[in-house]
Amino acid sequence: MPRATAAPTAATVPTAAATPTAVAVPTAAAAAVQGSTFGIPGVLQHAHFLRDVKQAEAIRQKIIENLALAGIPGRPLEEWQRLLHVVIVGGGPTGVEVAGELTDFIANELRKLYPERAKAMRVTLVEARELLGSFDASLREYAARKLIRRGVVLRKGVVHEVTAKEVVLKDGTVLPYGLCIWSTGVGPTPFTLSLPFAKTTVGRIAVDKYMRAVPATSSAPPSSSPASPSPSPSPPPPSPASVPSMLADESDTPSTARLAPVPHVYALGDCCANPDNPLPALAQVAEQQGRYLARVLNETARGPTYGQSSSPQHDTPEFAYRHLGSMATVGGHSAVLELGDASSRRSFSLAGFLSWVAWRSAYLTRLGSLPKRLAVAFDWTVTMVFGRDLSRW
Repeated sequence: MPRATAAPTAATVPTAAATPTAVAVPTAAAAAVQGSTFGIPGVLQHAHFLRDVKQAEAIRQKIIENLALAGIPGRPLEEWQRLLHVVIVGGGPTGVEVAGELTDFIANELRKLYPERAKAMRVTLVEARELLGSFDASLREYAARKLIRRGVVLRKGVVHEVTAKEVVLKDGTVLPYGLCIWSTGVGPTPFTLSLPFAKTTVGRIAVDKYMRAVPATSSAPPSSSPASPSPSPSPPPPSPASVPSMLADESDTPSTARLAPVPHVYALGDCCANPDNPLPALAQVAEQQGRYLARVLNETARGPTYGQSSSPQHDTPEFAYRHLGSMATVGGHSAVLELGDASSRRSFSLAGFLSWVAWRSAYLTRLGSLPKRLAVAFDWTVTMVFGRDLSRW
């Protein structure tokens, strides 16, 4: 989510009698998030994240560099194998898609240019829970079979430490690597953790069913009287937030339904969650929340019409998320697709070539303009016909 500039919660405007009056101005927090490290030592220093183009280019350069270093004559066997080993931490859609793309690269381009290095190159995917945990069980099994068939080693475990050359698991397993890609989802930034609001078990801002931020303590002023004549006391400084565990479950957060929300302060996107119904950090969640909050703020700015209640809590509907579906490629021309919510009966699952076509079509339709769609489609076509470019630039 892009970082939004925060507006003041109150502004002073002159009235007709030139008497200053405090007017509440809603504030919406859509702070950016970062890759979640769970406080594991060495992740920030040695692992590569994959959240933007700059990080993707760094991963590409690292792979090309390791391939070049592995071609130096006289290198010890253990060092040679380490350089050609890619460890991916995180078995979500991002980690699975990266593993699938790497197997395509090894089977196609690398095998033609460097056959011996292609045979020795390995990809290991480490996941603490289940592979593609948000998908249907049949799709998870299909993805696991497809990845194993393409040479990916699936390992279940929790990372204890990341050094310059090794990934150490809590069970004592040591995985030497030449490239470590960290794709365990998003986590809160120091700015988000410093805000004086309640947090979930993974560090996200707790909100209610109307996307309003919840205070860290129940001593906050109730939202039913936003225009209080006496100024509200300043909130206490936030206590240091504990680093969430890799196995932390956001649904274990205590309910904040009985706490009065902070007046005129909203949060949306990856930086927040409702403890009673936590939603995943997906683009479609943030998009729907943005549309809902824009409608709420516009209605608040217009004010109540004649005959309506002046309390927005009674007139505004609750935020209702509609899951459109999830998809992920698993290498080759195969993908998994799930439309609707897997927990309900209104879901449709598909795997194979048709899912891959639907995945590519969906990504093209989500691009902002026609020139961008044509550029991406042209790049895909060039890669399919001529292969990936391995030159350093």
